[in-house]
Amino acid sequence: MKDRLKMLCILIFSFLLVSCEQGKIFDSINDFNDSRWDEDNTLSFSFEIEDTNITYDIFYTLRNKSDYRYQNLYVKYQLLDPDGEIVSYDLHEMDLFQPKTGKPKGKSGFGSIYSHEFLALKDKNFDKTGEYTMNINQYMRTSSLTEMVSFGLKIKKSNP
Repeated sequence: MKDRLKMLCILIFSFLLVSCEQGKIFDSINDFNDSRWDEDNTLSFSFEIEDTNITYDIFYTLRNKSDYRYQNLYVKYQLLDPDGEIVSYDLHEMDLFQPKTGKPKGKSGFGSIYSHEFLALKDKNFDKTGEYTMNINQYMRTSSLTEMVSFGLKIKKSNP
């Protein structure tokens, strides 16, 4: 009886785990050496688009320490198509701390490290199949950001 209950729990947990990640086509994270992101450190994420008939949501994922000096983070991105042509580019701002209280936003999982996920591009349509590249730079008023643990990119199929 205990074995059946244990097996049922494992099956339910596995189903929930798989369903939470349904629709994800790309997920990559860059960890920073010494929790430091220099302005000349361009992060490049290459991913494959196989279906041009649907739209995608692109998310930034990042982790910072509670000692991060600023309330927010500015990044510049540049999206290149399979031919190396610029598809889009922009500047994005992400608030990492509450403006009034200074309390960290995000989820705390490892002591003073906070995890965030920000929607960067919603319902993005890609015109061509193939490998796209998204280049991202920090765009703060300092040449080096300290207390920045990692920065990543996640792409999911948009919900209809």
